[in-house]
Amino acid sequence: MKFAFICFAFFIVSLANNYTSFAQNVKDEPFIAESDASGEETILNIEDIVRDAKNGERVFVISRLGAGEAERLNNVRLRITQWKLSTMGLNPPQILIAKGEPIKGEGRIEFYLGSHLRLVVLAKRNKMPNLTCCDDYSPLVKRSRKKRKIKKH
Repeated sequence: MKFAFICFAFFIVSLANNYTSFAQNVKDEPFIAESDASGEETILNIEDIVRDAKNGERVFVISRLGAGEAERLNNVRLRITQWKLSTMGLNPPQILIAKGEPIKGEGRIEFYLGSHLRLVVLAKRNKMPNLTCCDDYSPLVKRSRKKRKIKKH
């Protein structure tokens, strides 16, 4: 009887240990926001990063161009992301921005809290990823002007 109880207790302890290690692995993985997502989960994750960074840690933001994207877009993505983080309460010295190596596929913005990757936001080609809950920003889309017709008399 004692042996069965000890085996059962050992089984429960090992099961609980496996469960907590599994939960830690899931938490350690970054959230990946797809390029066609609405942005609601993205902004929640950014708010979590800002809240955790208020303890004095720095936030590193790395922008990586996707296939066929212009270098100018990297600058736009970084500046808008830096502005967004500063409006959410981070001091500019806490925000470090950098350009990463171009990658195949969709471009991305990576958010690190300290040295830990917390969030990856994917972006459609030549577009700004959705960092708000409402709409995205596309700086490279040229707006067409309507030509005025000149009337001949």
